Amino acid sequence: MEAWGYQSTIIQDFDDDVAAGRVIRTEPEGGSLCSIDTVVIIHVSMGREIKETDCPDIVGKKQAKAEKLLRDAKLAPGEVTFEYSDAFDAGLVISQEFDEGTTLEEGDSVDFVVSLGPEPTKTPEPTEPPEGGDGGDGEEGGGNTDITETPEPTETPEGGDGGEDDGGDGPVPEG
Repeated sequence: MEAWGYQSTIIQDFDDDVAAGRVIRTEPEGGSLCSIDTVVIIHVSMGREIKETDCPDIVGKKQAKAEKLLRDAKLAPGEVTFEYSDAFDAGLVISQEFDEGTTLEEGDSVDFVVSLGPEPTKTPEPTEPPEGGDGGDGEEGGGNTDITETPEPTETPEGGDGGEDDGGDGPVPEG
């Protein structure tokens, strides 16, 4: 510009649409007629302005609250995964990608993990009845318990009662 007799002033501005080092605009506009003593202001892009923010602590917060805290900090909720946890109730954030206070660019996303609560205990699988039997419990299907057959009572010698009180003095008639 000075070679043509004009004075110029360069002002650097952030611009999301114009790459760093390129001219955004001039004052007066290009193609305008102006006198030799006019100072031309050239606005040159520094590229996109990088605005920083600190990552909030979202561990222990409900998922909806965690997402709001991230948006309030001008961050985006990232990928949310779910895991079982004995330490955190269902719906609470277990961990986050970045520690509290980590400096991030506005608009960055933060991944986090949400608790499903304690892992459910597994129900025992039913056992198969032994081949040729029904499991020994007298019911169809065998159930989930293994029952061993108990021996039939043996006859007691004359005059004995076998240790059971049958209400009489002699042997019990079959019947």
